[in-house]
Amino acid sequence: SECIRSGRRGTGGSWNGTFDIPIRVKRLGLDPKLHDTHDAMLMHYALYNTAGEHGLKPVARRFLGAPDWDADNAKYTKGGGHFERIPRQQLYYYAGADVYYTYLLFLLFYENLENNPRVRAIYQQRMIYSAMLQEIQHNGIPVDLDKMAELREAHVIEREAALQECRELAGDEKFNPGSPKQVKSAIAALGVEVAGTGKEPLKQARREHPEIAPLIDALFKYRAASKVIGSYIDNVVSLVGEDGKVHPSYKPHGAVTGRLSATSTAIQTIPRGVGGVRSAFRVQDDDHVIVQCDFSQAELRTVAELSDDKGL
Repeated sequence: SECIRSGRRGTGGSWNGTFDIPIRVKRLGLDPKLHDTHDAMLMHYALYNTAGEHGLKPVARRFLGAPDWDADNAKYTKGGGHFERIPRQQLYYYAGADVYYTYLLFLLFYENLENNPRVRAIYQQRMIYSAMLQEIQHNGIPVDLDKMAELREAHVIEREAALQECRELAGDEKFNPGSPKQVKSAIAALGVEVAGTGKEPLKQARREHPEIAPLIDALFKYRAASKVIGSYIDNVVSLVGEDGKVHPSYKPHGAVTGRLSATSTAIQTIPRGVGGVRSAFRVQDDDHVIVQCDFSQAELRTVAELSDDKGL
């Protein structure tokens, strides 16, 4: 519904095409390599990357004084309700407003970029990345479910061993290491009061009171195993589709720094070496490889470029 067409410029575009276009492609059976000529959201991101908010509605309010055209839909989508609950006429208005304000913002940002060649070049690069990411999303990443099951079993054993160790050290067979209140009480029983049960307060308490180190270490082992199981195994497995792949939704506007981010699955936040989870991601076939790359001193090089400092 957010596809726009400008007869004046002969260009097709969207707002956040990296998210919208794959849905259109899937629902309408279109070419998966389809992508728009322009993306008004990426225009906004190139022009105002530190804005913090790049959603269509807040941006339309900021630049155009637009009303909240989505407000009347809230009562129909409350509690996870879907758009088919919204009355048709109201839904048509909502979709039309999306198109209308996307189009107006496109015209506004297009003129701004025309007057700023340097930022326009950044935007044009973003559009190339957006098209590439859409294809990556469509292709997906195969997941070895047998390997995931093997890893899960190993980490459940680790978690249970850490749980028993915690309970023995706390002197309570029902001790729950996931309860901040119980963790504080267990440490207090050893003669130490802690300011909090987060990682840093516990690490500080461990340094200052070596006598509680065994309990803190057992807690950290329990938390680490639980994190791998919940965030890096169960979460990924739940998102595997019928094709045996996960299809991350990439956000080319995901960070003020310009870094890429992804959701469903947050494929880039799976740490190297933690739990061996990365080993469960496979290549599509023998004609493909997984490539890992990184920029050397990316931030410093960016500062050098933006400052025009010859020494840097």
